Amino acid sequence: MHTDELDQFLMRSDPASVLTSTEQQLLAEIAEQSAPAQKRRYARPVAVGAIVAVLLGGGGLATAAANDLWAPWAQDPLIKVNYVLPSGKTCEYRLGDLQQAEDGVADVIRDALAGAELDDSEVVAAAEYIGVTEDPLTDDNAYFTGVTWAIQLRINQALAAHDLSAESYDDLSGEAICS
Repeated sequence: MHTDELDQFLMRSDPASVLTSTEQQLLAEIAEQSAPAQKRRYARPVAVGAIVAVLLGGGGLATAAANDLWAPWAQDPLIKVNYVLPSGKTCEYRLGDLQQAEDGVADVIRDALAGAELDDSEVVAAAEYIGVTEDPLTDDNAYFTGVTWAIQLRINQALAAHDLSAESYDDLSGEAICS
């Protein structure tokens, strides 16, 4: 499928999606962080995952799951984290495509998230940490954002415990599909 066809397909799968001002601000921040001239190296899984959730929305995510639209790297991810949105949709968040990482970084990330069960308080705290104004316990996008940041915070803590940092790798991608 060509990119234009995929974009049109996704638009038809959830034509009523309207971005809130918070989501628009998040996308603007993501675009700024993704600019080639900048070398920020934190929260990349969050950025990629947030783009997927915000642009696809609930209907698009379900369609993606039905059509097996995982990114090529996500076919064999580093780690998978499962969670349930407030609406009851079950989600799988895959992390992978780790690039230019120091020795041991992949193992630290895998160990930090193996069997991870994020509780609501951790998700709410992470959402508040980045300034999400919607209630993560009732808003799917706010909950998703909280999950991705909670995961990033766990990764950062695990790296720090091993005398590593987000500077220990150049990129880590994240992608979520919910149904």
